[in-house]
Amino acid sequence: MKSIFKIVITFILSVLLWNVILAPTLENIELGQTTALNVVSGVVEEKIRSSSKKELPSTPLAQNREDQKELIYMPISEKSALSNSIKVEKDKDDVTLLRFTTENSYEEVLRYLAHLHEGRVNLHIDGIKTKEDQEKYMDGLQEAWKNNKAYLDPRESWSGMKWSYIDIQPYKIYLEMDFVLTADELVYLDKVFQEKAEYIRSKTSDPVKQAEFAYQTTVKDIEYDDSSAGVKLGVQESWVPRNAYTACKTGTVVCSGYVDYYNGILDALEIGNLSVEGVYKNNKGESIPHAWTEVKAQDKYFYSDPTFGDGYRNSDVVWEWFSFTELKDRVEDER
Repeated sequence: MKSIFKIVITFILSVLLWNVILAPTLENIELGQTTALNVVSGVVEEKIRSSSKKELPSTPLAQNREDQKELIYMPISEKSALSNSIKVEKDKDDVTLLRFTTENSYEEVLRYLAHLHEGRVNLHIDGIKTKEDQEKYMDGLQEAWKNNKAYLDPRESWSGMKWSYIDIQPYKIYLEMDFVLTADELVYLDKVFQEKAEYIRSKTSDPVKQAEFAYQTTVKDIEYDDSSAGVKLGVQESWVPRNAYTACKTGTVVCSGYVDYYNGILDALEIGNLSVEGVYKNNKGESIPHAWTEVKAQDKYFYSDPTFGDGYRNSDVVWEWFSFTELKDRVEDER
């Protein structure tokens, strides 16, 4: 009987202990944890919101390229930058033969041609059956070359491209190209840019700061060439007096040479960049052909204009043109 009484008393006391003391305490602890989690969540959300506010507004070009390849330039000298589906052979006359299909993009073919850097190359294109197919393909390749020289490094581009074929072999094309720079000149430029990049890396590891150094270096190394500023150049000569090699050897170029030199240093630093061609409106409202650079560093896109950064022979670096996101008085050529 006493045992039953003790069990009942113990049960009643347990219920009272739970309802009066333990349950409210646990509820408060639970509420406190939930509140704390909500506070932490709110802080994280606020950090996300505040960090997004600080992001550099993307430029029109960046917006257009969101689903496309990165701006990071892959040196054409590196095999990793080339398509594995394009095969290189030696033709029976000991001329390099590129074998690929019409499924390969024009850009893949152009990059491979730039990589080979040979004045004469034969093309064997599977998928071409008639002379009409061939002519259509080559018209497209030449148009792609013309429109995409900004995507190809001008240091590795060519100033002219001619092609021919034999009627009995409509799939085989004989291609001749006049390269802007020789292979030795390209090696020289690479050495120059790698040395400058090594010095900049010794100063900072921050990509934006590195781009600032590259901008400053370009402005300090080059002067604007008044003598060629007004020269109207044809397609065959478009890069010749205005590239990075000219900048290194003479120290004077116009805007495209500034861009080429600046981009060369950025390439060596592995900082994303792309040449931009267009016009700017001077104070008379005239449209003047011009070139500048788009940079991608730390997921931030911005335009950079080392020519204007030089202030036209100003001894000081004009920093307002290092980073800007609005084109203002500039109009980019349609790509």
